[in-house]
Amino acid sequence: MTRESRLPGWQVTRRGEFVAAAVTTRTTCPSRTSSAALGLLIVLANALGYGFIVIAARALGPADFGLFSAVNSACLVLATPVGAVQVVVARRQAEHDGTGLRLAVGLGGVLVALGAVLSVLAVPAFHLDRGMTMFLAAANVFPMAITAALQGVLLGRGRLVAVGLSVLVTAATRVIAVQATRAGGHGVDWLFSALLIAGFASALLPAWQARAEIAGARTHLGPGAVRELLRANRTLGALIALSTVDLLLARHYLPAADAGAYALGSVFSKVVMWGTQFLALGIVPALHPSDSRKRVIEATAMVGLIGGLAIAITWWQAPLMVSIVGGSGYGHTEGILVWFVVLGTLLGLAQVLLYAGMATDDGRLGLLTWAATAALVVVVIASHHSHAYRILATALAATAAVVLLGLVSVFRSPATGLRQEAGEAVLSRFSPVVSASSAGDS
Repeated sequence: MTRESRLPGWQVTRRGEFVAAAVTTRTTCPSRTSSAALGLLIVLANALGYGFIVIAARALGPADFGLFSAVNSACLVLATPVGAVQVVVARRQAEHDGTGLRLAVGLGGVLVALGAVLSVLAVPAFHLDRGMTMFLAAANVFPMAITAALQGVLLGRGRLVAVGLSVLVTAATRVIAVQATRAGGHGVDWLFSALLIAGFASALLPAWQARAEIAGARTHLGPGAVRELLRANRTLGALIALSTVDLLLARHYLPAADAGAYALGSVFSKVVMWGTQFLALGIVPALHPSDSRKRVIEATAMVGLIGGLAIAITWWQAPLMVSIVGGSGYGHTEGILVWFVVLGTLLGLAQVLLYAGMATDDGRLGLLTWAATAALVVVVIASHHSHAYRILATALAATAAVVLLGLVSVFRSPATGLRQEAGEAVLSRFSPVVSASSAGDS
């Protein structure tokens, strides 16, 4: 028996995993047990993802780890549209409107082709010996799109445990790939090749889980699906760009070893950012006309509290934290690690405010975030690229400006500013985020 219910949609992480946003669909209502099991599986997947970082940082060394992080981050920005596939497919499952595999294949093919073109530009930008590194990284977008569609089918049917198992398997295959790279003493190209194989291998599980729906599909997604994808991720794309562009600039301007140290510091900033994302996701369905401002303020306060605790711990134990994650080769990071955690806290605050803007159908902060990101790029290119401190300081200033503008908007808006009908309209098309960092990558 089915009924109208609001299910959690899933967000795409840098590992190609998918975690929840809010999707309204007609499907079987999941039980609390399945929701709890899903949460446990996500926690396990995140643990494997952080293991991936530790292995990659130690296996590649600072120079190659910086290269891997920059190229991978660029390709994950390229993969932003993939994030919407899962939610679109989940929603269309309510209408028995196909599995979305054709859409995923087409989108994945277009993005890989675009990646092939960008690989020519990546050679001078990231100091590559050849464009094949960028192309291999971009090719990973294809299995990511397929997995997104398959997990969307499962999500649309309320099969949360199946989705969680798929997420866990995706994380596990990536750990196997990086461990094989380390054992063989191989480099970045080999790692991206191994991750590509892992991506296709991990897609087999959701394909098997959704075999009945695939076999029974008689139609393809309607023409509105493409328009839905095109308008998705506008505000979230701004967040991804803001949280990623400093790492790309560091790779271009800094010496290889310093860029690797910057990449490791960026991991810590993203841990705070994505670690507090549950607060941003949580306020979207919770916002109510009578207390929207209160909810946003509570969420930002919690992010500030968690970030403040992380900052204090980092200030106290920065050398130990760098040693555990990266090893002795990343000593450059110790002196500025606490500022990366400050940046992660600011990004977490910006994330809450941007999600609140989406829930109120207000895209102004998203536009301002794009403007702040553009300003960051211009300032770094013009003058602030000689040292990691200067790039990081510029990123801090740009992100702080977004947070300040967002908070001003919250306090100036009426407490009853959220129109219920607008919130429901946005939730009906709410798209997931491609995270610029997650446990799986820096």
